[in-house]
Amino acid sequence: MLSVLLRQGPVCRESDTVASLMGIKTNSGDSIDVENRQTYDALLRLSSNREDGAALIVVFEETREAILAAVSHWLGSQRKYEQAGKTVLLAVRQQARYFNPEIDDASEWVRERAYLECRRLRLEIESSSAAYN
Repeated sequence: MLSVLLRQGPVCRESDTVASLMGIKTNSGDSIDVENRQTYDALLRLSSNREDGAALIVVFEETREAILAAVSHWLGSQRKYEQAGKTVLLAVRQQARYFNPEIDDASEWVRERAYLECRRLRLEIESSSAAYN
C-alpha cells in the first residue's frame, strides 16, 4: 500500500481545501494534487473576492511558467512585454468567477486564460499598427 502511495505522489484530500468548505466536488473525485491545490484555493478565493491580492500573488507564483510562456509565444521577448504578464493576471482576476471547480483543473484554467489574453493582446497590437500604416 505504501509503495502505491509513493508512486502516486503527494495528494491532499478534498476535505483539506476551500472547496470542501464550500460544498464543492472537485474534478478529480476526492483528491487534488498538492502542486495544484494552492492555485485551486486561490482561484476560489478570487471568484468570491476579486480584490484578494494574496490570492492573485499565489496564482502568479504557482503558474508563472505558464503565464510567461504565453507571453513569450504570442508577444515575443518577455522583457519587452513585462506589462503583458500584469495584464494577464488582471484578466485571470476578472474571470476567476467563471472558474468551475467541478470541471476545471486550476493550473490548466490559468494557462488557458493566459494564452487567450496574450492572443487578444497580440491581435490588438496588430490591428492598431495596421491602422497607422
